[in-house]
Amino acid sequence: MTVDVPTILLPRDPHHEFVRVMAHATVEKRTQDYDDALGLYLVRGASRFEAETKAARAIRPYEVIVGDYNAMVDNGIDLALLLLVGGGGTAYSNANARLGVGDSATAWATTQADLVAATNKLRKGMNATYPVTGVKKQTFRSDFLTGEANWVWNDWGIFNAASGVTMLSRKVEALGTKASGTWTLDRRLRAGIGHGSPLAA
Repeated sequence: MTVDVPTILLPRDPHHEFVRVMAHATVEKRTQDYDDALGLYLVRGASRFEAETKAARAIRPYEVIVGDYNAMVDNGIDLALLLLVGGGGTAYSNANARLGVGDSATAWATTQADLVAATNKLRKGMNATYPVTGVKKQTFRSDFLTGEANWVWNDWGIFNAASGVTMLSRKVEALGTKASGTWTLDRRLRAGIGHGSPLAA
């Protein structure tokens, strides 16, 4: 005998909350003098964090670019939810996390697992002490030194390994053409709570 079980749909609460993860990116562009200053402070015995901090203060950027709104991808979302419940996987820690830049302007797609460029792409490890955890935010930062990633910066993303594994998000955005010097990519994830739902019918 088949028994029909009723499904009761409760009215939608107009005051319910949803969580949005918003992105904020900054690129600070400095000349090769930064590399020289960084090396000098390290030779003098400064820690990596102290050397990077002092070099950044001593050599001011000649240009700063600010962008927003990059998008997470399927594999990154799945891993973030898995890590949330202790389900295993590689965390985006100082030892593992990378910021990657490439020269492809191919549009973002939710199924992408890497930067799209065939050859001109590089993942760079974190600066000392990064990622930094703040109030409802996580900040990643990497220095791309004089001999690194010298091409048009058209896309960038967050990774948890030097190759393979999982890309968290990708952004297509013209950041300029790097020929020399040090460009510092600062990537901030901020979680915000709003009311209603952007997916509501």
